[in-house]
Amino acid sequence: MWPTLDQRRDLCSIDVTLDGKPARIAGAKLPFAIVREAQSTKSVEFAWETVVRIIANGGAFRSC
Repeated sequence: MWPTLDQRRDLCSIDVTLDGKPARIAGAKLPFAIVREAQSTKSVEFAWETVVRIIANGGAFRSC
């Protein structure tokens, strides 16, 4: 199920990792979430439904 804007904003406040490094979720108003490494410009887009599933399983995103 597609998360609402308020739910997407909440998801953007959760600490996650991207390839084992600290990352943040951005783009609550966008059709796809952007997961961006905290200390880098590396970012990857994910469907919001995928973001919900990954967070439910620990929040460890992978770029490949």
